Amino acid sequence: MKAGTDRPQRWTHVFGAPIVAAVLTMGGLLAALLLGDVGRYFSWLTVASPAAIVAWAWLRLRFR
Repeated sequence: MKAGTDRPQRWTHVFGAPIVAAVLTMGGLLAALLLGDVGRYFSWLTVASPAAIVAWAWLRLRFR
């Protein structure tokens, strides 16, 4: 690999998924606090999403 021959990755390719997971988690936490019963179910889905992403990535690598 020579310096300068590879095109640098955009920051969205590197940090895009973690930013989306963080925004979903924060939205779920706010929904649980502000929206009552509807927010409770939305928060369970969004707060669990990082754990689901990690499990999906781990299983994908494990059974490759």
